Amino acid sequence: MTVRRDRKTDARGIRLGAALLAVCLLAVACLSGTGCSVIFITAEEQSRNAASSAAEGTTAPQDDEPTGKKRIAFTFDDGPQAPAENLDAGYYPYTTYVLDKVEALQKAGHRANVTFFVVGSRAAEYPSALRRADSLGCEIGSHTYNHDSFRGKDQAFIADTLNRASAAITAAGVPKPRLYRPVGGAVTAEQLAYTASLGYTAVAWSIDTTDWSNHPKTADKFSEDAARRAAYEQFVNDKVQLILDSAADGAIVLMHDLYMSSVDIFIRAADKLIAQGYELVTVSTILGLDGNSQPPSVMYIARGQTVTYMN
Repeated sequence: MTVRRDRKTDARGIRLGAALLAVCLLAVACLSGTGCSVIFITAEEQSRNAASSAAEGTTAPQDDEPTGKKRIAFTFDDGPQAPAENLDAGYYPYTTYVLDKVEALQKAGHRANVTFFVVGSRAAEYPSALRRADSLGCEIGSHTYNHDSFRGKDQAFIADTLNRASAAITAAGVPKPRLYRPVGGAVTAEQLAYTASLGYTAVAWSIDTTDWSNHPKTADKFSEDAARRAAYEQFVNDKVQLILDSAADGAIVLMHDLYMSSVDIFIRAADKLIAQGYELVTVSTILGLDGNSQPPSVMYIARGQTVTYMN
């Protein structure tokens, strides 16, 4: 087994958490007897790889055209939330609000796409949300069929939940996902290798907003109680600042399209990042994959680094 570490992805350097996670995954792979070469790839190298693929004649989507700007990928787990036409009074179409913002940014001339890691059962229930996301150039990945954790699960279970989710996604009229996000980021090196054999590449994140933890209620935003409104605003502003402080070229942001506060975090952070010269792109663009490329055998993003297992 050989290891090569490239240059730092940004001025913040390689975080200790990245090294610890990589070591843990490598240890599992070595103990299982699987030989592999591990490569730490910088965002700069990913961009060069994408440019090289284009030079070789592969067709890159418009979202992947190089512009020289910094790129960041917002990802939303656990949706889709029901679109407006499916909701009863008192509910809010959070996925729709995210897509409304994406569409508004595109109409204003900005490059703006996001990636949704959707739960298959919700995709089956609300397919129109997936179709609209796809029509805007957003990417649809899998988050299993019923938000299923891989902890302690065998290969048959993992194959079933990923394949059922893919069936629900394609039934909505969008491409079969190549990328998936393990629930809670819980996945072993052995499970990564197995899902790769099924044609799925695992993706984690480099910025965890923890937008789900102790999030304010939607009603707090519209409350007549000034203290509740202020608490809502404080939560949103704190999360926006976390994203801004952690942002870097090639970063992947973890969020959830299940809460009004998450919608507001995305809207405000997107505006500020664009003002700072960022483009909002899909995870596949961050990874340098074009429309004809196949993902590496296994790719796992953690703490700003790309760990690629080559079998």
